[in-house]
Amino acid sequence: RHASVDDISRTRRGYRATLSDGTVEAFDRVAVCSGLHQAPKIPDIPGAFKGLVIHSQDYKEPSIFDGQRVVVVGCGETAFDVAHSAAASGASHVTLATRRGFVSVPASFGEDFAPLDCLIANAGTHCWESSWSRRVGFHWFVTTKFQRLGMLCVSGSSCGWNQWRGAADAMDWVEGRKHIVNKATKCMPLINRGIKQKWWARPWRWLDAAEADVAVGVDLLDHYEVSEFCGRSVRFRSTRADDDVAVAADVVVLATGYRQTFPFLRRGAGGLGDG
Repeated sequence: RHASVDDISRTRRGYRATLSDGTVEAFDRVAVCSGLHQAPKIPDIPGAFKGLVIHSQDYKEPSIFDGQRVVVVGCGETAFDVAHSAAASGASHVTLATRRGFVSVPASFGEDFAPLDCLIANAGTHCWESSWSRRVGFHWFVTTKFQRLGMLCVSGSSCGWNQWRGAADAMDWVEGRKHIVNKATKCMPLINRGIKQKWWARPWRWLDAAEADVAVGVDLLDHYEVSEFCGRSVRFRSTRADDDVAVAADVVVLATGYRQTFPFLRRGAGGLGDG
């Protein structure tokens, strides 16, 4: 049946759904499958910007980046994909800003392999762990060391796979389960481009060969957040020190995520409401 839902409320025996055509129906169970990426989370940024500002949800065509100075706010997979697209689509300059850092891990090492984050999370977890081990996170305490050492030996950095900048605040050698990994790794060679020019980093430049033809790198504002718009620039303040910086821009893409909103669910009726 095709109909929009205006309201779902809990009853003594189940749930009552009110549809847009006025129909009211009763159900024993309700599964909400309307998705999470519908209501963009847009930060309230003071000041005025004279260029183009869009949320990543509204990004459709890479042609908007041609010849432009681009600022991408965010450090999730969407932010990395947009920054890479801008650099590869003729942008004159690309800046990516992250407040808390990130953990870069490839989705997999090839089509014949299982997703890497699944292997990291599940390998050995349930075949040997006791209830005590699960409770205290002993599996993660052990495997985090191997994960970080493996990334260090192969990619030159233990903060993430081929991740030479932007280490996450919570990244340590104790528990790797604290992190949501960023699997948009094709942007990392563009972020690494400056630091990989150092002589001591050159042994790992082979990891960046696939993006060598992209003319523009991506400047990473590591641990900075937007403070205001200033005409044709964006001002950022450091989240670690008393410092701020202004970045010239023509296009700003806010890859700042989404609000989880379910307006048809009542908060006091066993539902989730808006979050």
